[in-house]
Amino acid sequence: MSIIRDIDILERYKKPFEIICEFTENTFNQFVNALIEITKVNPVLSLEALSARIAEQLNNDVKREEILDIIITLTNLYSLLPYTPNKTDLIENISQSLEDEKDNRSEIIKNKFAIFKDRLKKLLDINSLAVIIKAITILRESTNLFSNARVLTDVRPIFDVEVTNKPVLFAIMSTLKLSYVVDGQLKEFFVSMDESDINFLIEVFEQTR
Repeated sequence: MSIIRDIDILERYKKPFEIICEFTENTFNQFVNALIEITKVNPVLSLEALSARIAEQLNNDVKREEILDIIITLTNLYSLLPYTPNKTDLIENISQSLEDEKDNRSEIIKNKFAIFKDRLKKLLDINSLAVIIKAITILRESTNLFSNARVLTDVRPIFDVEVTNKPVLFAIMSTLKLSYVVDGQLKEFFVSMDESDINFLIEVFEQTR
């Protein structure tokens, strides 16, 4: 059984594959040119930074999150290349897996199947991207990879015994939202923090600078 068919291709990569299919010809060409230019001329060793650079070159016509989904997908597909005879075989295996899908078939991919295969071939034929992905993979050999962070602040009123009265004070609650990548999938983790926790984290990060 092929490596590709051991993976639920459509479930895992349906969204980025559909985005690739729905690109206009001009947007797709700009996307490819941006990938080549950034990875060749001024490479960055971060999937998030690479996605941000591409979004800037596309004038934010494509959402940064969608670009990141595509980059993560390409990273996973490039990692499979050493285990397949050639790129054509990998693309054919992916295509066959998509065609074999019965219950969860994508009409977008189905209606633009030839375009999809041609675009996937072009995306898997960028040597400078392959080198960057290999470098990133070596640097980020870990189960959970950091993606993004955000602090959510919530103000909660504290009442006296008589709740009908006005609040006697307000408590500021902070929640740290961490986004990370596991096996190519973006996940989130939330943890509540108070002011002392935040100050402690700042000190920890300052020590690493």
